[in-house]
Amino acid sequence: FVQKANRENLRSGTTSVVIMITSTQLLVGWVGDSQAILARNQTHIDIMTPHKPDREDEKKRIEDLGGCVVWFGAWRVNGTLSVSRAIGDATHKPYVSGEPDVKSLPLDGTEDFVIIACDGLWDVIPPWEAVEVVVDYVKDFGIDADATAKHLVTQAVDRGSQDNVSVVIVFFEDGPLVTSCRPPKEEQSAIFPIPIAVSPEAQAILERLDRSVRGAQDSPEPTTETTSNQEVPGIEMRTPANGSRPPTPRSERTTPRGETPQKQDCISRGVTPHGLVTDTTEVK
Repeated sequence: FVQKANRENLRSGTTSVVIMITSTQLLVGWVGDSQAILARNQTHIDIMTPHKPDREDEKKRIEDLGGCVVWFGAWRVNGTLSVSRAIGDATHKPYVSGEPDVKSLPLDGTEDFVIIACDGLWDVIPPWEAVEVVVDYVKDFGIDADATAKHLVTQAVDRGSQDNVSVVIVFFEDGPLVTSCRPPKEEQSAIFPIPIAVSPEAQAILERLDRSVRGAQDSPEPTTETTSNQEVPGIEMRTPANGSRPPTPRSERTTPRGETPQKQDCISRGVTPHGLVTDTTEVK
């Protein structure tokens, strides 16, 4: 790249940070002052040290090459760049190195997320506070990596960051933070067959109602056969003097106007047609 930059007179450069996550470890490689941090149990963990000119080992390396580190609003290599390593910046080689650092960290299952960002974020929001901002946002609005990253960018801009601000957030799917923000397990009820998220208390009530309903469904309803000449106990059959039709026994009445068989069945079970438990056995 340096050869291409010299050939084509390219004077720009960039920093870089890369994260690779396996089932047992996290690997990070970086060049420059872009930074990645790890949140474990909602607490920030430093997993790398940015390449800044005032870092003791970087300052010594630069001075051993014949360069210098001076203060000019910030610590700068030869009074110009405020970063000691970068991809490109061919005119500042070899003082501004392009060699990356690589580090690995074992994972123990308590990791919540990783924040990867350039110095425009870290200039105004320290790592520990960035973790707090993410945790608070997730607790209020749920797990959304894109929205959370945008929230961090907005926070940096509002705090007066003068540099470019790029942020990436990666949540650990089985981490404690993500697990704690998941909705309760969906259950299916015989009374309310649509999967719903319920609390443990509501689930206990649904289970009791399910057992009652399933027991009623499994038990055959008693039937009584009658002939046209047999009297039905408890019902007195009279023929009006004017010859009109006698009143229909209550047990033989059809569904009242405005009520469906489903609603009647639900009323007898003590629930509404929408599956919500009621305190009475009648729904008006």
